[in-house]
Amino acid sequence: MEEEGEAEPHATINRLVRRIRIPRERATILLVLYDWDEQKFNGEFLLSDEYASIASRFARRPSFTLSTRSCNRCNTVALSQNLGCGHHLCYQCFTELIESPILDGRFLMMCPNYDCGKFLLLDLLRDHMSSEARSKYDISLKMSHQAFFPEPVWNRVVSFVRSSATSLVEIGVQELKAALIERRREICIIAIMAIFQLFD
Repeated sequence: MEEEGEAEPHATINRLVRRIRIPRERATILLVLYDWDEQKFNGEFLLSDEYASIASRFARRPSFTLSTRSCNRCNTVALSQNLGCGHHLCYQCFTELIESPILDGRFLMMCPNYDCGKFLLLDLLRDHMSSEARSKYDISLKMSHQAFFPEPVWNRVVSFVRSSATSLVEIGVQELKAALIERRREICIIAIMAIFQLFD
């Protein structure tokens, strides 16, 4: 049973976890990969070669997370994070390869080692990120969901921006202001991404 007031995208993730009985991080990765299409994950898909191929690329939860080991990136022997895929990163490399992309607004799901290709345990990563990176990670996850299921007020704001046929009175000035304030980070990230696409 869904908890009352459970926020998206977590409600969608939890529904999939309960329905097909897989860990939360796997459900999150599958939903992001398949554009949040919950209906895709039926019995037929779960028995398919496509799913088997994806499932073979999930990292396993390590029995320990931090240990003194050689970092797979810089080869320094230091306290290193076990990523669950067989690779370990020291604090500096973890920050550079995991946190920095997330702080730049990218939603990271795969091991940063080029020869790996495993999907990382997202909850494990979150546990070892700074609070700022966790916050950005949560925003990226929410933006991924909203790209396919915009909230009603936000949908009206987007419609207003795209066509000036809608009046501010119809949307409601307070609702518009609240939606813009609530999503100022996302708006900035989208604007920056659009600017970069202009120069590609």
